[in-house]
Amino acid sequence: MKTSTNNLVMDRVQHPLALKALEDAKNIVSMNGSNINGPSHEAISGLLSTLEDGLHGTLSDSFFLSSIDPGIGKTLSVSCFLKAWKSSGFTPAVGVLVAVSRLEEIETYVQQAALAPEDFAVLTSSAPHNALGSAPQGSAPVLFTTQQMIQKRAKSGRVLSEFHYKSESRALRIWDESMVPEDTLTVRVDDLGQLASPLRHKAPEFVQGVQDLQAALWALEDGGEITVPEGIAEKAPKAGLTDRLASIVDGLAQMAGKTVQAADVGHGDMYLLGASTPLPDDFTPAVILDASGRVRPTYALWEEHRGNLVRLPAAVNDYRDLEVGLWQRGSGKASLGRSGVQAEITAAIASAIKAGDDNAEWLVISYKEHSGIVEDLRASLPNPQRLKGLTWGRHAATNACLRRTASASTSSVFGPIPRPSERF
Repeated sequence: MKTSTNNLVMDRVQHPLALKALEDAKNIVSMNGSNINGPSHEAISGLLSTLEDGLHGTLSDSFFLSSIDPGIGKTLSVSCFLKAWKSSGFTPAVGVLVAVSRLEEIETYVQQAALAPEDFAVLTSSAPHNALGSAPQGSAPVLFTTQQMIQKRAKSGRVLSEFHYKSESRALRIWDESMVPEDTLTVRVDDLGQLASPLRHKAPEFVQGVQDLQAALWALEDGGEITVPEGIAEKAPKAGLTDRLASIVDGLAQMAGKTVQAADVGHGDMYLLGASTPLPDDFTPAVILDASGRVRPTYALWEEHRGNLVRLPAAVNDYRDLEVGLWQRGSGKASLGRSGVQAEITAAIASAIKAGDDNAEWLVISYKEHSGIVEDLRASLPNPQRLKGLTWGRHAATNACLRRTASASTSSVFGPIPRPSERF
């Protein structure tokens, strides 16, 4: 396992911004009845010093993984760093790029970092969020965007100058939440044949190239490899194609120039399997903020096969006081769709809530298709304001429910969780 090459003993000469941010974060956490000490102090210090080294351009061309468990202060510390950088007059003037997984996180960063509209710009598909910042995109000290925005442009081969600061790559790139260095590509060989009819007259060269590729593919055995011709999909007009056919063209385009593998899944049903890099080649150095980084197998494979991952000190919550109540009862989408099941599960969760502390705040995580569970629970409780609901898919990358003292899930378990003050 690689570790950070940073000097974690910060001093006011090398890391004045990091020190200022650390003190600010400590004060805020203290006001909430918690503290930053021990492994948490080491992990946040390592993160902040890495951010400052990134501003000064002294990081290696690597990805720096900060794995700090939820509720310890990871996002808050980064916000405090941006705030400290602002107080220095945004010196050094090199530009910071923050890529989030959820649009709501942009507002959190702006608020916690005390950024004024002229301090930042926002580049997303959401006009209301883009309007939060008033600085010109190319000269804004801080540029917020979504991970999907970066990945979409990288896959399409578009020049990523939109994310630059004064025509140069931003020195510090922050990726908030998990990162995957490669995406899996799959194209069904049978599906390639569906492109001929709608495109034969519009793009005869493309259709001929696809048919030649198919002929070569059918000659392969399971596990055989082939290189997809470079630029094979460049002459394929997608206008007028169904979404499904357009996605086949996109998949082929992403495989162009790559060596891919044939996989026979049975009865002669052949697939092409490959991988694409969803990030620009020059995206390093970058700091990854992933609370699950210490347990996610992706990063272990990344270390083993790619080598350009540096693990910063991790911080782990103390779950020794956690009590888990397990009900071995199916509550997946299929089960909840059966008559009477949702009502039964809702009643059971309501009983658990009523049997506990009358002042306990609860978080209920449910499927979007069955989010009515939350409203049904609120209707059955005397003080429904203590109940908050989230849906799967939106349960990650948020601190909105940090103060909740108990949780319930319609997929596996429910039970009380420790207060933040008990986690250290």
